[in-house]
Amino acid sequence: ATLIWLAAPSSIHAVPALPTIPDGIYYVTNYSAVADGVATNTGAFQAAFDDASAHGGGTVVASGPGTFLCGGSLAMHSNTRFRIDAGTTVKLLPYGQYPGSIAGSQGDDWLVLDRFGHDFELCGPGLLDGQGQAWWNANLDESLRPYEVYLRDASRVFIHDWNSTNPPMKHVVMDGNNYDITVQNTT
Repeated sequence: ATLIWLAAPSSIHAVPALPTIPDGIYYVTNYSAVADGVATNTGAFQAAFDDASAHGGGTVVASGPGTFLCGGSLAMHSNTRFRIDAGTTVKLLPYGQYPGSIAGSQGDDWLVLDRFGHDFELCGPGLLDGQGQAWWNANLDESLRPYEVYLRDASRVFIHDWNSTNPPMKHVVMDGNNYDITVQNTT
């Protein structure tokens, strides 16, 4: 028998580069978001992400205490941190109210980083709740259930001190060519 040794590329052992996030804080409550567990806050969250992007990036903060409901696909941008503070929950709109869950149409993923997005951070210690039980009970084809977080061709992403529960499909999906991704201390 011939013994062949293959050396792993040195990049496998390299520490991934962490994102660089500019200063600037964008509280979703400054964009009319209400943490009452009733109001739909999709527009307010998107406005905060878009405003941060228009200013070169920063930290978008969901801070309660309380529960923010959001639905539909939220476009997250490069150079942005999304932080959910302690005592705060961000919930996906329930099945039947979430766009794409009505009449069995294709659901859009919930939190989506721009394609070729870079320098993005997702952190807690609050909670992201996909309210997945009703989606599971509906016995839908997997392609009709949204992912909580979808990254495609992303770089310098840091997910840490983050709590996620009950995704309709999956917590985090990394598709395409992603690099410098760090995930630590997540539940």
